[in-house]
Amino acid sequence: GAQRIALGTVLGFDLGGLRLRHDAGTTPGSSGSPGFTADLQCAALHHGSEPIRDSSGMRVAERRSFNQGIPLRPILRRMRGRGVPSFWE
Repeated sequence: GAQRIALGTVLGFDLGGLRLRHDAGTTPGSSGSPGFTADLQCAALHHGSEPIRDSSGMRVAERRSFNQGIPLRPILRRMRGRGVPSFWE
């Protein structure tokens, strides 16, 4: 399919900074797509989205309340810690 750019804002971080929430509109199958800062630095990988759930955790709507990404810094830190050559720099 055609590639597209979705604009959005980081809404916050969770899981000790290992995930970020954003409101960019994505489509199914976009997991793994790069997330860029306003100055076009790759900062995260799109991971998925979440449906709206009630207080008991039951899904109440398919409409997503936010999208989720994985920040690159923890990934790169782990790769360096495992001795992976710095091919990305």
